[in-house]
Amino acid sequence: MIYIGCSTQARFIGLTDLTGALVNNASVVATLFDGDGNSIYSLTLVSTGSGGNYTGTIPASVTQELEAGGTYTLNVVSSVVGVQVDERNEQVQVTYRGLNQ
Repeated sequence: MIYIGCSTQARFIGLTDLTGALVNNASVVATLFDGDGNSIYSLTLVSTGSGGNYTGTIPASVTQELEAGGTYTLNVVSSVVGVQVDERNEQVQVTYRGLNQ
């Protein structure tokens, strides 16, 4: 979920290699695309140090330009020493943040 006008954390949890071992030294890049496939914003996710977990922030200056109810996809590509180990595409909902959220 992305809230318009708010910074949003992008997280990748539990990255593993083909053997199932957790990977903490990957290069992880997340790109937000609109419904037409246009790239809106890219960021590098940083390892939290263990558990194959990575995180990064989409700034409020980017989210304030998004449309509530619009169709967006977050593409996350992970590679180790230049070899892609994972790619995921997640549909993202965009809305206004309510008072109790």
